[in-house]
Amino acid sequence: MHKIQEKNLIKEYLKYLKTNGNFSWHDISAASGLPEATIRKIFSGETADPRFETVVRLVSAMGGSLDK
Repeated sequence: MHKIQEKNLIKEYLKYLKTNGNFSWHDISAASGLPEATIRKIFSGETADPRFETVVRLVSAMGGSLDK
C-alpha cells in the first residue's frame, strides 16, 4: 500500500472511531493524554504525518485497534 493511501486510511479510521463513539475532543484528549489542539490538527490534516505512537494513543483512547 502506498504511503498516501495509508495516511488517508488512518485519517478516515480516526474519524470513524470519533463519530461512532460519539467522542468529543475533550473526551479523546482526556483518554489519550494529548492536547486537544494536537488532536484537532491531526483530524483536520494540518499535521499531515503524525508519529505512530500518537496515532496508537488516539486509536486506543477511542477503543479502536490497529491489529489489522
